[in-house]
Amino acid sequence: MNSDKNDEKKVETVWKCIRKSHNLTQEMMAIKLDVNIKSYRAIEKGKSMPNVKILTNLYDHLGYFPSLVEDLDSN
Repeated sequence: MNSDKNDEKKVETVWKCIRKSHNLTQEMMAIKLDVNIKSYRAIEKGKSMPNVKILTNLYDHLGYFPSLVEDLDSN
């Protein structure tokens, strides 16, 4: 049970770190990923997982491989 909470925190940290490293607001990040702000916030908090389109946009617009966030989900 504790492991699930730790995994969610890792996902939140990765998405937030990526966003912060590019000096983006959540709204700006949502636009880059072509997703609405509510959906992006859920992803950043670890309450929702990104779909293939979002992961592709992560790579296309920011240069991060989808495996960066997928690997954390599989632990």
